[in-house]
Formats: sequence, C-alpha cells, structure tokens
Amino acid sequence: MTKDSVVLAHESFFGWVSIGLTGNKTIIDYLLGTPLEAIPTARQLGFKTIYWIWWAPGISSGDYQAPTEIFSPVYTLGKITVYVYAGP
Repeated sequence: MTKDSVVLAHESFFGWVSIGLTGNKTIIDYLLGTPLEAIPTARQLGFKTIYWIWWAPGISSGDYQAPTEIFSPVYTLGKITVYVYAGP
C-alpha cells in the first residue's frame, strides 16, 4: 500500500486487517454496512486507491456478494480476497 491508499474493512474483518497491516496504513471500518457506503468517505479523505477485504468470489456472507462490477480481485488466500476499487 502507498500513502494515498486505504483499506475498507467490514466489522468482522477489521481486527484481522489491522493485525495484518504494518506501518502507517489507513483502514476505514464501515461497521456492518457495505463497502459502497464507505467509498465516498475514502474519496473525501483524498485516497486514490481503495482496497477492500471480503470473501473470495462465489462465497457470500448472508445475501451479500462482492460487487465485482466495481471491485476487481487482486489477491486471494483461502476464502479471503483483497479487491481494488475500479469504479467511477
């Protein structure tokens, strides 16, 4: 990650993400909402690259699937995937 990048993390992944990142990295915990609700905040804060931690494609949490039309998977480890925002 660079200084102009951020990670969006759901409440259930926040602890795992904060342990896994080293150095001065920014995480936006969007609690129990969706990453789409956190994107405007990340943009307002000036972040250019937005990463998102979520389940791998095809795996869902409840009824929520990764919105792959605006997030592209860049790294998968087991059932967890790092996505990058590719939306408008």
